[in-house]
Amino acid sequence: MLKIKYKRDQAIIMNIRYIIPRFIRHILPDEIAKFLLEQRLIIKPGIETSDPQAAVESYLDALEKNGFSIKGKRILVFGYGGRYDVGCGLIENGAEQVVLSDLFTYPDPSRNRALFEQYPTLLTEKKGIVVPKGEKLMLVQGNIEEIYIQEAIGSVDLVLTNSVYEHIENVKNITKILASLLRPDGAHFHKIDLRDHFFKYPFEMLTFKEKTWVRWLNPSSNHNRYRYNDYKEVFDANFETVVIDVTDHLPEQFSHIKTKIKPEFLTGNDEIDAIAQISVFASTIKK
Repeated sequence: MLKIKYKRDQAIIMNIRYIIPRFIRHILPDEIAKFLLEQRLIIKPGIETSDPQAAVESYLDALEKNGFSIKGKRILVFGYGGRYDVGCGLIENGAEQVVLSDLFTYPDPSRNRALFEQYPTLLTEKKGIVVPKGEKLMLVQGNIEEIYIQEAIGSVDLVLTNSVYEHIENVKNITKILASLLRPDGAHFHKIDLRDHFFKYPFEMLTFKEKTWVRWLNPSSNHNRYRYNDYKEVFDANFETVVIDVTDHLPEQFSHIKTKIKPEFLTGNDEIDAIAQISVFASTIKK
C-alpha cells in the first residue's frame, strides 16, 4: 500500500515539475522568449547559433554521405535562426548562392556585426545594421505559404533545416511548397528532433490530449508532436527517394512512460516509438 502511494506521489510531483514550466513557456511573450534565447538563458539555442561552423560541417558530411555536393548549388536555409554564419560558411565551402529564410526569427544585429569584417564580400551595412548584400547571400523574411515569399526565394538546388520541422504547424503544406521550389535533381536535408523540448522529459508531451496540449502546454514556438511515421509519410508523398536515419534512440526513457502515452502516438513497435531524433535526405532522383 505504501509502495503504491509513494509511486503515485512521485508521479504527481513529476507532473507538476513538467506542467508548470510548460505552461509558463506556453504563455511567455515572444519578445521575452527571444531575449532569453539571445542571452542563452533557460532557452537553449540550436547548433546554428551556438556553433555555426559545426553546423556547416555537419551538413557537408551528411550531404556527402548521400552523394550530394553543394558546389555551385543554390541553397535555401529554411529557419536560419537570425544569424548569417551558416549561410556564409556554405558559400565559403562552394555554394553558388544561399537564401536565408525565417518566419519568426529576425536578424540578430549584434552577432551579425561580428561577421562583418570576416565576410566583406557577402555583407554590407545599411543604416547601421549589417545585412546580406543580396548577390551571393540573400535574406527573405516571411511566411513561406504566401506566394510572394515563394517568388522571392525562387528555385533552389537544396533545402536545409535543423530542428525546424518539429516547430512547423502545417507540415504537409510546407513540405509540398518546399519540394516545389526544387530544381531538377534537387534535394532536401533535414535534422528533426522528435523529443519534447523540455529535454529532461523527452516523451512527456505525448501523454496529453491534443486539446489540452494546444490550449495549455504547447510552447509559443509551437511543437507539432509529429513522430517518425508521420514524417515518413509526408516526405514519401513529395519525393522519389527518401532516406531517414535514426540519430538518437531512447528506449529506456520511452519504456518508463509508455503506459501514459496517448494511443495516437504509438505504433505498437517500441523501436519506432522510442526514436528521438532523425535526419531526412529527400531527393527528386530515384535510387
